[in-house]
Amino acid sequence: MVVDIKSLGWGIFFKRQLIESEKTYYPARISRQNTNNYILLSEKGSSIGILPSKFKEGFKGQLPTVGDWVLVEDVEDMEPDKVTIQRILERKNLLSRKEIGEADRQQLMAANIDRVFIVSGLDGEFNPRKIERYLLLCWSLDLQPAVILNKKDLVKNSKDAVNQVKTISGDTPILCLSALNKMGISSLIQYMKPGSTSIFLGSSGVGKSSLINLVMGEETFKTGAVRTKDSKGRHTTSFRELVLTPHDSVLIDTPGMREIRIWSPDINMNRFQDILALAQRCKFNDCSHTSEPGCELKLAEENGIVSSTRLNQFKRLMNESLQNEFGNQKKY
Repeated sequence: MVVDIKSLGWGIFFKRQLIESEKTYYPARISRQNTNNYILLSEKGSSIGILPSKFKEGFKGQLPTVGDWVLVEDVEDMEPDKVTIQRILERKNLLSRKEIGEADRQQLMAANIDRVFIVSGLDGEFNPRKIERYLLLCWSLDLQPAVILNKKDLVKNSKDAVNQVKTISGDTPILCLSALNKMGISSLIQYMKPGSTSIFLGSSGVGKSSLINLVMGEETFKTGAVRTKDSKGRHTTSFRELVLTPHDSVLIDTPGMREIRIWSPDINMNRFQDILALAQRCKFNDCSHTSEPGCELKLAEENGIVSSTRLNQFKRLMNESLQNEFGNQKKY
């Protein structure tokens, strides 16, 4: 199957990284990471990428992950559908989190993302605090989120839930859909521009795979029912996988996540530059921005310049960063 490499997300950012000495190599994108190999997509179709042992031993950085662009080479003495991975191209961005149960270990989720869809159900799973946690993850990595409230068919009026999300999401788009009744799917597809890459995040049972199947026009990923008593779902998706849509864009499905822990070394505070500027004007260098006299942030909050919600989000992100640097001894 011939694939247009631009539909997979190939662009000038990656093309500029090619060098003349590697002209026998060609670019491919990682669709899935297996235990001993990678499933790749390229202009030649699908192939199995093998990482040479010398590459793994000598590579001091991160190994490839889903969404990475790599340079590969056909090898004569290997099976026709197998290639060797020779180099990982520089990433535009990286979606990662702190690995659960590990104090200082990063878990890679996907690379080169244009849009993060945060999916929540409007059933018993609906939890604005959990949605906010996903938003903070995206903002900390300078990624563009959108919130999907799925299962609109289960509620008579979804406006209350939408308004609750609006209080924490700022200018983030909010889409209210029903995968079961196929309501609002066209509005979702509008965010998937040709050549763009979107990833779906959320708990098990919120409908990530069902939504992707509707976008794909076929059952690409398995789906499962949720428990009636608590709206919890089973992990029908057990690994991250990248697929090319009929709309010439790329989607990544992910397993359900019960907990999001931000990988603090990568925290980007671009969204809160205005608050950081105010904080620099505080009377005390170690101001906690709670009750100190001369606190510019408290004054801005009282005067309506900065909302309490946004200020609390700033503090939570700062605490994530400081805990990485100082342990649990310092709070912002």
